[in-house]
Amino acid sequence: MTNTNNLISAEFELYDERMDHLLAGTPYYVYPADSGRGGVMWSYEENSTCYAVRQAIDDLPPNKALIFNHAEPQERDWLVASKDLNIKYEDNLFCDSSSTVLQVNNVDEATGKHFITTGGVEGNPGCGTVNSWFQIEKVIGLYTYKFVYCPSAVCDLVDTCKDVGLFRGAGGFQHLVLSDDNYPMLMRFVKANPCPSNVETSSRVTRYL
Repeated sequence: MTNTNNLISAEFELYDERMDHLLAGTPYYVYPADSGRGGVMWSYEENSTCYAVRQAIDDLPPNKALIFNHAEPQERDWLVASKDLNIKYEDNLFCDSSSTVLQVNNVDEATGKHFITTGGVEGNPGCGTVNSWFQIEKVIGLYTYKFVYCPSAVCDLVDTCKDVGLFRGAGGFQHLVLSDDNYPMLMRFVKANPCPSNVETSSRVTRYL
């Protein structure tokens, strides 16, 4: 694992693995930066009204694409690092919650973790929607990124700033959570067309990891 103390973050343009600008409103599959691990996917949690967000096992592709939208209107659709975004699944998940927007859930008493789930609020940035805003930051490696929860720009009453990492839960599944140990999930983005099952890992990405 790579400690975030050694990672680079800055406000600059973001790119997918084909070296195209990452665009707001466009669906992307989220893959881990290192090979041998699966992409970001959803799964239903028993006795839950929302879907948990997990990492797929082994090299399985993601089962839904994600869409990123700016907190505030922008002059262009390009995404840049360290700006607040809504992240949502492109399709309905047939969840009891009608929202496919990702959010930081309340702390889980059994694990002490804040899990990332669906059920967030789209748009309307402010303290009332503070759990629904994330950022993308650049890290070491070509087109390698991490999700960050750092919503002080949308609500100055909140000073939390944490990476989104992984927590191994029941059944060995890796859940996306707020990280307490500075070890984020490192990721890359693949535009949702072609189908993820046909997407080959780019040598441009893996060569620099």
